[in-house]
Amino acid sequence: MMYWELAKWGRVKAKFDKFPNSTVIFRLISSYYFVYTVDWSEMDHVITRVDLEKAELLINRELGLEEEFLNRKGAKT
Repeated sequence: MMYWELAKWGRVKAKFDKFPNSTVIFRLISSYYFVYTVDWSEMDHVITRVDLEKAELLINRELGLEEEFLNRKGAKT
């Protein structure tokens, strides 16, 4: 992850090393953050679901919510 910042309405904006020209916006649901939208740049490769799942894990780890994220309903066991 390159950086993250708080945005309006409790959202978090982040940029990642793998796709540095695209901004990922996360929203809080329950007690963890999930990808809400991606402002994708054509200068980056196509962002896959696997990329987004890794991004979710990284942002939740950074914000101290990794345990809640890993224990969420629907998480792979």
